[in-house]
Formats: sequence, structure tokens, C-alpha cells
Amino acid sequence: MKLTRRLLLFLTLLPVLIGLILLFVPARSPARAGSSLPDSLPQDSERIEPEKLIFLLQYLGTDYGAAVESGQVISEFEYQEMLDFSQLLLEESRQLGPPQEILTELENIRRLIEEKREWSEVRGLTLSLLPVFSEHLNVISYPAVVPNLSRGKRLFVENCAKCHGLEGDGKGPSAAELDPPPRSFQDLRMNQLAPHQLFNALTFGVEGTEMPSHLESLSDQERWDIAFFIMTLRKGFNPVPPSTLLPVTLKSLAVHSNEELLGQLANSGVDAQVAYIDYYRENPPGASLQDLLLLAAQKLHQSSEAYEQGRVDLALKLALDAYLEGVEPIEPALAQEDRGLTVELETQFARYRMNLSNGASVEAVNASCQSVMELMKLAGQTLGDSEAASSFAFVQSLAIILREGMEAALLLAVMLTFLAASGYRELQKYVVMGVVGAIVVGILTWWVIQFALGISPLEQEALEGMTSLLAAAVLFSVSFWAIRQVDIRNWKEYIRQKAEHAMGTGSGLALASVAFLVVYREAVETILFYEALWMRSEAAGGAIVMGLVLGTLILFSLVFLMFKVGLRIPLRPFFAITGVLLGVLAFVFAGYGVRELQTIGWIKETPLEWMVRFSILEVRATLETTALQLGILLSFLMGWFQLRWSGKLETR
Repeated sequence: MKLTRRLLLFLTLLPVLIGLILLFVPARSPARAGSSLPDSLPQDSERIEPEKLIFLLQYLGTDYGAAVESGQVISEFEYQEMLDFSQLLLEESRQLGPPQEILTELENIRRLIEEKREWSEVRGLTLSLLPVFSEHLNVISYPAVVPNLSRGKRLFVENCAKCHGLEGDGKGPSAAELDPPPRSFQDLRMNQLAPHQLFNALTFGVEGTEMPSHLESLSDQERWDIAFFIMTLRKGFNPVPPSTLLPVTLKSLAVHSNEELLGQLANSGVDAQVAYIDYYRENPPGASLQDLLLLAAQKLHQSSEAYEQGRVDLALKLALDAYLEGVEPIEPALAQEDRGLTVELETQFARYRMNLSNGASVEAVNASCQSVMELMKLAGQTLGDSEAASSFAFVQSLAIILREGMEAALLLAVMLTFLAASGYRELQKYVVMGVVGAIVVGILTWWVIQFALGISPLEQEALEGMTSLLAAAVLFSVSFWAIRQVDIRNWKEYIRQKAEHAMGTGSGLALASVAFLVVYREAVETILFYEALWMRSEAAGGAIVMGLVLGTLILFSLVFLMFKVGLRIPLRPFFAITGVLLGVLAFVFAGYGVRELQTIGWIKETPLEWMVRFSILEVRATLETTALQLGILLSFLMGWFQLRWSGKLETR
């Protein structure tokens, strides 16, 4: 009999085991034969980086003043560098085939340098050419996430202070050995530099100097952190908050110098001073929704270009960056306006990544890329300027706390009601401890992500995905146990066996761990959502707080009502309802966890074109998600029917 019961239990759990196995079946390697990828690939040394050309143009505009003054060369090294860089810029630009008017302007810059003309002429020409040239090269470079100046300072000390000094004065321990000497970031010329130029210097290094490239050693966000921190080292840096908000965005702070920003504000009739700009340098606002979509479009375009060149790994990385940095942050806002569009955009992004992974033809990849581009354009039109409205910020805030907290509130109510109905009210404190602990650890995790380790969007997705799958496993186990207690004989036997341990620490910790896992996942995600909302709509802070408070009150009311109603339900239907609710939560968490890990490429994606999507239950059109969720459903139903027809399920 015992062997039969074990066999039945194994058969019941078999669908879940099959679903788990399918998650880790190796994906097919990107196809080469039969695809239209190029046979010969350009070597990295032969490739022309558009971002580097923009950097050279910026460099000429800011540093020419240190080479020539009043028609005379004041630094032979700097002047020779200007000649070399202007020639390199012209030659490499010609290979990209820009419009003739851009080439003419580049030739004019070269001629002005050869004639030793005034710095104002060279700078004026570079500034007027920068936006046109950047648009032609599809270079729109600014951070997707607000730079962290505290982390930037730490990274500066670790990577830059040896040459540039702790204070950025160019007098670091190694400075005396370098020729030319390191730049001083305290110089007033810093008013003519934009963080974008510093970001590019960190990315590519500076030829002819000891300044190395940090492309491999630092992430994009870390380089932005350092670039924004360096802007605060200027002598006389004096941040003063303006009496009214200035029309300054993260994008404008990244791509424009202090002088350019002051000129733009003056032309708009805004009374501003450098101290106000310094304030925004030290406290940069969040990226707008439209800016995030522009970043995503740029990276997606670069991804398709990389695929055409046969650089599949780079194409996949850029596609992932486009989604994590540009699309995912706008999804909460977009979902409030058009949930269907949100799901379709996410689906098309996944399909594009699958085309890259499966070695589809260049034509198919480009068509898929174009589909995503059109959806992002539609998303931009849908969002419009809704982020500026307080009412919209309130609705978003309320929706975030209700959406993210509903599952946790449901589980909390079920657990508290179960303990009260079973006569173990003393153990309710462990559930509360698990919830409080999850909230505290969630806040600490956010702090670590933001200020200590600088966890990337990819690592955040991995954390959420793994936590969700672990929570799904725990919830499935608890739900499976709950339906076995529908048979009151099993329940009485369970009470008899466990009564002496009910007050023990082990039982309490088990309850606390279930509450902790579910609430922790929701807490981390909720904090990140609110951070993004606050940065986008800081002016509507009051509305955001009101939405959070109202949503929290609704959730507490829901827990209270479920607790009161649950106490009036007889044990048999109570266990049935509890088992079903926990099973549904396990189903949803499993789908969410798989989707998150598919997004970052940790689990393969096999599309099911015929599959119906149901985002509320995290039902997605991939084989992996469907297999695991179907396994959970089948195992749950098999356990239920075994109980119903045989009444012989073994108690826990």
C-alpha cells in the first residue's frame, strides 16, 4: 500500500517535473548554414564606431582652445593632436557616406584648424554640426537610469584618481610620469564640456595620451555615473536650487555643456545661472518616457546592424539592453493607457530576440525589428505627455500598489485565516514577522542595488525571476498539502501528529519563510516601480503619495475582510478554497519567473504562435512557460481527483 501511494504521488508530480526539465533543454545554436549572414566579418580594428566620431567632433570643439590663441600655437602637442584628430574624423566619416553638407562642414573644421583660426569659430562650427551629425549616425547617447553620483565618486577614486587626483586637479600620484599631463577637471573649461563627452572619453580613451578605454572594465551606467560626478569637480561648483523648476531634462544635462544650457534657457526667456545648472548636475531628474523610447530605438537599430555584420552575440546584447533600459521602465505607464499594446510590444521584442537566437535570415530579422519599431512609435504616441499630469501619477501610484500587493495580501489573508480556524492564533506572529522582514529586506535590497553594488537591470531581472520561481515552488507545495486536508480524516490525523510541534520554532519559521518569499518579491518590484514613477513625475509627488496610501488602505481592508469571512467558512470548503487560491498564485509566479529569466536569456524561448496569451495569469506564448504552468495545473488536478475518488491521499 505504501509503495502504491508513493507511486501515485510520483505520477501526480510528474507533469511538474517534465515542465521543469523542458526549461533547461539546450536551445538550438544560431544557424549559419542557409542563413543570409555575411561569410566574412569585419575585424574590430576595421570597424568604424559612430560614437567615436561624435567624440572626436566634441573633442575638437572643446580642446582646440588649449592649442591656439590669437592665431598662434600655444601648445605644439595639443595643436598636432587637433590636426591628427580632424584628419581622422574626416577620413572615417567619408567611409560612412554621410550627406555632402556634413562632409563640407567637416572639411571646413579641418581648414579652420590648419589656418589657426580663433577657437570661437571652431567651437561654433562643431556645436552646429553635432546635432545633425548625431542624427545621421543614429547616436543618441544619454543614460536610461539617473546617474548615481555617490557610486560615480567611488568609481572615480578606483579608476581615475591615480592620474587625475582625488580632487580631479590632474595631480594624481602618477601624473608626473605622464606626457601630456592628465586633464584638470577643476578648470573653468569644464563649463564647455558635456557629460556625454566625458562618457565617450571613458568609453574609447584618448589617442596619443595615457587615457585608456574603460569599455570592457566599466558598464555603460558606471561610465555615466563617473561622467556626471566629474561635472561636480569644477572649481566654483555651487549648486543652488532654483525657486521654480527649470525645463531641464536628463537628456539635456547629458548632451549639453553648462554654457549651452544657459544659452538655451536664456533664449526661452528663463532667468538662470550656473548655480542652478549645478543643482541639476548634482540632482539629475529621471529620464522622460519619450527619451527612454528613443534610447530603445537606437539600441534596437544597432542590434539589427550588428546582426547584418554577423555579430550575433552583440546583436542579442543590444536587443536585451533596448528592452531592459528603454522599454521595461515605461511599461507600467503604458499599461495604464493600453495594456494590449504593452503585451504586444513585449511579445514582439521576445520574437525579435528569438529570431536572433535561431539564426533567422537578415530579412526576417529586419522585418521583426521594424515591427518592434512601429510598436514603440505607437507607444510614444499613446503616452503623449500623460506623465506630467498629477491625476495620471495618482492612478499609476494606486495601480502599482494594488497590482503588486494583491497577491501578497491574498496569501497573507489565507495564512492568517487558516491559523485562526485551526486554533493556532499564536503562530500568526510568525506570518507577520515574515511580512515585516520581507519589507525591510526589500528596502535593503533596493539600497544595495542603488548605492552599494550598482546592480544592473539584467541582475535585477535575474533576482526577480529566481525569487518568483522559488516562491512558486513553496506555494505549490503548500497548496498541494492544503487540498489533501479537504478529507477531514487527514486533517484530524495531521493535527494529532503535529499538535505537539505547532508552537515550535521550526513550524513558525516555515510559516515566516512562506510569507517572506512572496512579500519580498513584491516588495522589491514595488520599490523599483515607485522609484521610476517618482523620477518621471517628481512634480506630482503629492499625488504619488496619495495613491500609495489609498492603495495600502485598500489592501489592509481586503486582508481584514477575507479574515473575517474566512473564519465563518467550515474547514472542508476552507481548505478547498485555500488550496485553489495558493495553486493559482503558484501558477502565476511560475509564469512570471520563467518570463523574467527568458527576458535576460537565462531560459530559452520557443514560440507557440497558436497560444492564447492571458497576461493576468502570466500565460505567455512560449513552450517553456506553458509547459511549467501546465505541469502545475495537471499535478494539482491529479492530486484533487485522487482525493475525490479514492480518499486515500497520505497526510503530510
